[in-house]
Amino acid sequence: MKLSKELFCVYSVTDNNPTLESIKNAIEGGVKIIQLRMKNADEKGFLDMAQKVKKICENKALFIINDNVEIAKLVDADGVHLGQEDIDIKDARKMLKDKIIGISAHNKEEAIKAEKAGADYLGCGAMFATDTKKNVTALSVSGLKEICDSVKIPVVAIGRSEEHTSELQS
Repeated sequence: MKLSKELFCVYSVTDNNPTLESIKNAIEGGVKIIQLRMKNADEKGFLDMAQKVKKICENKALFIINDNVEIAKLVDADGVHLGQEDIDIKDARKMLKDKIIGISAHNKEEAIKAEKAGADYLGCGAMFATDTKKNVTALSVSGLKEICDSVKIPVVAIGRSEEHTSELQS
């Protein structure tokens, strides 16, 4: 699927315990893509929340499921975002056909491999240390630039902490 880079200007990834109100507020604030990330939820809880978020996003924002291709298919989400350790992109594509598939990439090699495999966009980082992922080495700005220069698909910089908000807004 061909996606415009402008669409990825404001991309929101929920925390592990999102509220419907926070998702509505994000969309009202200009978010164009919502990624539902619920690492600690059981399948039923994740599916229930995904169905609710799908309704909120309809005709307002693209709806991406984190890691779980089955739930993405069940709720007819716009796509899925996969990490390096998740299901292979080719298997995900068989299940999701023309849906959006994003891949996490931490370096130029992973980025090129993901694009060649058919990724529609890349999530790169983390740009800053984050509480949501332990033992993650921050990606440098030059590393992010190298990734961006090596692929033609959109790239989203991921990983923000409250103490870096002012840096991101400058």
